[in-house]
This record gives sequence, structure tokens and C-alpha cells, in this order.
Amino acid sequence: MLQAHAPEVTREGVCLRATRVTCEVIERVIGLNSGAERPSLIQGYAACGVPCGGPMKKMFVFDMAGTTVDERLLVYRVLFESLSRAGHAVTYEDVLRHCGGKEKRQAVRDVLDARQIARDEEMVESLYQDFDSRLAGAYETAEIAPMPFAREVFSSLRGRGIRVVLDTGYTEALARHLIARLGWRFGEDIDLLVSADQVPRGRPAPDMIELAMRHFGIEEASAVVKIGDTIVDMQEGRNAGCGLVVGVLTGADDRERLLGAGAHRVIETLADLETVAFAGG
Repeated sequence: MLQAHAPEVTREGVCLRATRVTCEVIERVIGLNSGAERPSLIQGYAACGVPCGGPMKKMFVFDMAGTTVDERLLVYRVLFESLSRAGHAVTYEDVLRHCGGKEKRQAVRDVLDARQIARDEEMVESLYQDFDSRLAGAYETAEIAPMPFAREVFSSLRGRGIRVVLDTGYTEALARHLIARLGWRFGEDIDLLVSADQVPRGRPAPDMIELAMRHFGIEEASAVVKIGDTIVDMQEGRNAGCGLVVGVLTGADDRERLLGAGAHRVIETLADLETVAFAGG
């Protein structure tokens, strides 16, 4: 059963966990009882997982493909194949630039619009259905794996009493299939899946994050961290008002594009996530 770690005392940005021994040790070290100034070199985080000077983090929302799931950009290759087979003059780079992280019908619309290809919803649906069928077949045999450090990060966060959520532009059925193939378990590795077909609007709208917040009764978006590898992941986190939006360089977009889309921080891999999320200052 998850246990929330609530801070007992906060003074000058120093968060003290509701454990008397911990509080007494920290007080002796930094001299809170004596009225001393907080030493400028004290940084990091308290045992409760609260970054010094920041709100308590209650939920981390991770993208799947390119962020926590290594599928070698299969989703983009299959979408490019579907568009090309239908005779549309798009490039693989177009697909990477305009489709990353999005609900896939919207991805089809956006890449066609970017190439100024006339479309209607019947065309979009036909392309989407072909893509969805091809992708489901590809995932039956394709080599997929957790991104390095994903499972370790999930375990560490859940050990702090923090909720771990996956949100994705996949359909729920496909996302659950991938989760099962990876051997991840609800209640052990992750706490919740939210997919684009569960909400009225996909990314960059904040609907998936807001649904996860409602599910866990989290009222302040400042307590949420969003992690992803695409521009729309960053925009989704910003639109939701997340306290921290982190880009990771294991997927579709580069550092400049992620920062330009609103990332507060960009990391090389998930191994760097907790250092960034719980750093003081």
C-alpha cells in the first residue's frame, strides 16, 4: 500500500519529514533551533522526497514510446509506411517532426497539413486504420524493451510514496499490450495508464494529466512532474501547469526543440531524472 510522505515543518525552504529522529538530526546540522541561517551549501531533498524550496511531488507522468519504452521509433516508421503506401509525398523526417507523441489520428492530420495535402476525415480514418493494423502486427514480433533505468526509476519513485503514471498517444488496448510484453505490473511498477482514447483531447492538451490528477485526488498541478521525449509532451506538461517538465533525449526530439517547447530541464537518460527532480535550488 502506498504511503504519502507529508512534510511536518518547512522553514526557509528546508522540508522536514514527519519523523522525529530525522527532524532532530536536520535541526542539529543546520541549526534551526538556534535561529542560525540556513547554510548556503545545503541542497538536495529531504527524506520525504520534497525538493528544498519546492512543493511536494506527488505524481510523475511518463510518456511511453521514446521515453520509457524502447521500440526503436517503430511507431513513426510504420506511420511513414502507411502514408507512403497510400501515395502521399511525405518524408520520414516529416513524420518525426509533426507526429511525435500525438494521438495518431491527429498525427495523420498534422503531417498531411504540413505538406499541404488536401484531406477529409474519411481519408484520415482510412489512413489511421491502416496504420493501426500495421502497428499492432509489428508489435507482435518487434523487439521492444524498457528504456534503460525505467524500471529502477519507477521503483524508486514508488518507494517515496509517489504515483507513477504512463500517458500515451497509443490506444489503451495497444498500450496495455506493450505493458504486458514488457512485464510491467500495475500496483508494482506503475500505478495508472492514461491513453489518448480515454480523453476528449490528446496532446498537447492537458486532458490526460488532468484525468490522472482526478484519479488520485491531486488538486495542485505543481505537485506533478511530466517526462517525455517530444515537443507535445513538453507542451502537455506546460498546459497542465506541472511544477516540473522534463525532456529526455532518448526519443524523437533534440535538446533545442524540447527546451523551445517549454521543458524546464532536459536530461540524457532517465538515470538523471531523480537528480533533476529532487535537486535543491
